Amino acid sequence: MPIVPGYNFVHTFRVDKNRGGSAIYINEEIDFTCIDKILFDDVYIEVAGVIFTKENQEAVTLLSVYIAPAQTLLPIRLNKLIVSDNLILVGDFNAKHKLWGSPVNDFRGKTVVSFLEDNNLVCLNKGDGTRLNHNGSMSHLDLVLSSQKLAFEIECERINDLWGSDHYPMLINYKNSILKMEFTIAKFNYKKANWKLFETLLENDDTLKSEITDVEIAYNILIRAFYKARDDAIPKSFGKYKHKYSPFWTENCSKAKFEKIQAEHVLRKNNS
Repeated sequence: MPIVPGYNFVHTFRVDKNRGGSAIYINEEIDFTCIDKILFDDVYIEVAGVIFTKENQEAVTLLSVYIAPAQTLLPIRLNKLIVSDNLILVGDFNAKHKLWGSPVNDFRGKTVVSFLEDNNLVCLNKGDGTRLNHNGSMSHLDLVLSSQKLAFEIECERINDLWGSDHYPMLINYKNSILKMEFTIAKFNYKKANWKLFETLLENDDTLKSEITDVEIAYNILIRAFYKARDDAIPKSFGKYKHKYSPFWTENCSKAKFEKIQAEHVLRKNNS
């Protein structure tokens, strides 16, 4: 999985395929636990899940789900996703139904709707298509579902930028406060370093005056000496870590993004 600074992640991969899978990235300030794996033997469903806590100490389970197309989905399989009374389900269900804006109801869509009704779940989609097809038409495949008592606390919107995918991202705003971890990170303040003291400490370190008989041992001794001198000669500052992203974005990037959006508009207008 790609590393995103400031975030932890959980994920699942399809065992016997080179595609599919599901993942969740979690801000490192949020206190969470991973759920036990939800496994399916005879159908391709990938689920990644975490449990986070509201400030009133009530736990909420978030599941990211991918259900592969071209397979029969039975209600008993979906029922394995009911792992909590406070549940949020997001992902690509590859299901079509008028409840979330599709012009047609397919068998899987009807199965998902029955699943919602049987488990008191709410579909939070607002009717927008979520996948841009090759002919410019839209499909309604990605869903945001939640327990009824959480539905009033969640807003769901489609972001109108594909970001290189054929699926539009869904922005989900959870209005309730989430329990966060309070922590600070110690960083060395090199602007206030006493380099003269640093140099003196290394010159007077007797461990560096021994005869070198083994390169690896000598290297480890040198590193320890550097660390010790650094700790004594360079003050620390404490605060929250803020990642500084590289300024890679250029005018050419902006131009390419504009041209991509224009091409997408033409595709959707002409359906070809």
